[in-house]
Amino acid sequence: MKLLLQRLIVFYSILFSFSACNKVDMQAPEETTLDSALAVPQSVLVVPVNYRVSGLETMINKKISGTVIKKWMVVGDKGDSVYLEVSKVQDIKVRRSNKTFFYDVPVIVSGKYITRIAGIKISNATPVRANIILKIASTFHLGPKWDLIPESKIVDIIWVEEPTIKVFGLKINLRGPIEKILQHKENDLLLKADEAIIHLINTRKIVNKLWMDIQKPIVINRKKKIVYLKPYCTEMTGRLLETEPDLISMQFELKANVHTYIEGDSIPASNPVLNDFQIKNNENDSLIVYVHSAVKFETLNEILNQELAGKKIEKKGLDVTIKKVRVYGTDSGIAVQLDVKGAINGSLYALGNLKFDSTSKVVEVQDLNFVLNTQNVLAKSADWFLHSEVLDLIADKLSFNTEVLADKLPQIIMNAVEKGKTGEKIDINMGHLDVWPQKILVTKNDLQLIVKATGRGKVDLEQKLFEGKKKKK
Repeated sequence: MKLLLQRLIVFYSILFSFSACNKVDMQAPEETTLDSALAVPQSVLVVPVNYRVSGLETMINKKISGTVIKKWMVVGDKGDSVYLEVSKVQDIKVRRSNKTFFYDVPVIVSGKYITRIAGIKISNATPVRANIILKIASTFHLGPKWDLIPESKIVDIIWVEEPTIKVFGLKINLRGPIEKILQHKENDLLLKADEAIIHLINTRKIVNKLWMDIQKPIVINRKKKIVYLKPYCTEMTGRLLETEPDLISMQFELKANVHTYIEGDSIPASNPVLNDFQIKNNENDSLIVYVHSAVKFETLNEILNQELAGKKIEKKGLDVTIKKVRVYGTDSGIAVQLDVKGAINGSLYALGNLKFDSTSKVVEVQDLNFVLNTQNVLAKSADWFLHSEVLDLIADKLSFNTEVLADKLPQIIMNAVEKGKTGEKIDINMGHLDVWPQKILVTKNDLQLIVKATGRGKVDLEQKLFEGKKKKK
């Protein structure tokens, strides 16, 4: 009974204050003069790319077929010569040990041997023929322009069938001369294999696409105003990795500045200049992104007034209409100016603080309350009348859920590797990112926030990459 009586007294005092004089008089909190920008650490985006050796084996066998070499070669110092044809007869086998790739290349060497006896040119009636397995070793490194450069050599020749001929009834074994020819001309023999690998693993094309596509803006919010996330790349490094035997693995590290921009902001152009190859000399395999967001008070107020200006609030037969909302910065947080008319007339002011809720991962305005003078009954009445309907709504509009970045940041890499011609060839797996606000700054012009996100991703080129183009029917 006592509590009910107290509530009735408060209610009637409010009604009395409205009927007696509805002009509210509140002092405006002082606006901050701070004009500054947060220093943003560089972000590091690490993208691993893996090529399956089994896939390479399939494509190398498609690229290298039939006769590989046709050539006249001089043998010895007496003017003898041999015409050799080297043809692949079975599939090439590829394996890897440590940082070296080994190819078993089964070939048939056939040709014509020409010699001179007593000034007479004589050649074998039946072409010389031999079955050989060439053992080729290849190591790779990245060149100045991000090209994959193979360094290959023949490490062994296995003779399945000896190269013998008969000249004037004499049986001649050409194994020695042919081995010398193959060893001497190994660059010619390996050229097609090297060209096939370079064509298949076009690292320059990959890194150029990665460099430009990773800088494309992505949309992270479409409510009221579109919000974009935009990296600006400054440097790229890379290296070849030692991984499982079936993979050629590379790791690219991009350094970038990452910002958010709101629709209407000027979004800077991407950096088109990719630096020359630099080796990545650290073990970092994580995505470490610092996202800088700056929201102008001008933009915030435009959005708030679109929703609240002209809004009428009714309670207990009384009504108040919001004429204008203005949010601005103070030295201790933010202030809200609320111009109203109706049962209350004048400008109301509220103060709040920007804080981070570690449980919800939301940066929000906390303790947003009207500035009340204990002697001003009408101001207390305004708080009762407008708090939940207006202040709570404004606080909600000023909150930022950092988990949005955890969901959207992986798209930076996804856009870089999944769009365009490689869209059907790449599979990307990104673990959940851990996000945490680093700094919050309120200035006279805007609200600024830096959020740090960490995680790691894995990118695999699928088997489709190595199946070649389908022939049109």
